Amino acid sequence: MLTNENLLREKQRIRELVRSRKTTLGANLDLLSDRVTRNLETLPFIPRDKGSSLIYFVGKRQTYEVQTLPHIRTLLDQGLEVWLPKTIIATKSLRWGNVRDLRADLAVGAFSVLEPTIEVIAREAVDFKTIQLVVIPGVAFDEQGHRLGYGQGYYDRFLQSTPIICPVVGLAFDFQVFPELPNEIHDAKMDYLITEKKVWTFRKKI
Repeated sequence: MLTNENLLREKQRIRELVRSRKTTLGANLDLLSDRVTRNLETLPFIPRDKGSSLIYFVGKRQTYEVQTLPHIRTLLDQGLEVWLPKTIIATKSLRWGNVRDLRADLAVGAFSVLEPTIEVIAREAVDFKTIQLVVIPGVAFDEQGHRLGYGQGYYDRFLQSTPIICPVVGLAFDFQVFPELPNEIHDAKMDYLITEKKVWTFRKKI
C-alpha cells in the first residue's frame, strides 16, 4: 500500500508520462477528438431533445485535451442547453454558465481555458436537478473508472458537493487509460469513459 507521500509522487509521475505522450498527437488532435465525441454520441442516454441540459467542458488545445468546441457547437445548433465551467481560483471552485453563443459568451479565463464570461454566469443559475449528463476531462483514467486530474481538485470537489444523479462521463484519448491508478477517497470516479477506440462502462444502471 502506498504511503501518502508515495501516492502523490506516483500521481505526479503519471501526469508527466501522459504529458509526454500527448505531445505526439500533433496534427491528429482534431481527428482523434472527433472520434471521441462521435463515440460519446453513441451512448443511448445522450440528451437529444431541444431544451435538454448537460454539463460539458472546453478542451484546452495547449495541453492536448480532447477538443470539444465542434461538438458543443453541434449541440447548441440542436437546441440543447450546454453549461460550461468557470474556474474561481479564490474559492477553488467551479461556477457554471449556460452558453448560447460561443463567440459572445466565452473568454479566456483561468489556466488559459475558454470559459463563460462573468455576465453569462450572472444571468442564470444552474439547476442541477435538470442536468441529464455531465462530461468532464482528466489527465488519466483507469479501467475501474478512477480519474486523475491536474492536482487542484476542482472537479473532485464539484462532484462531491453537488447532488448529481445523472451519468458522469470522462473524455480522454486511449493512451490516457491505465490498468490502475493510485487513488484516494476524494478522487472522482466515472460512470463511463469515452476514448477514440472504446466506450468503458462502469455504471451498472442508468
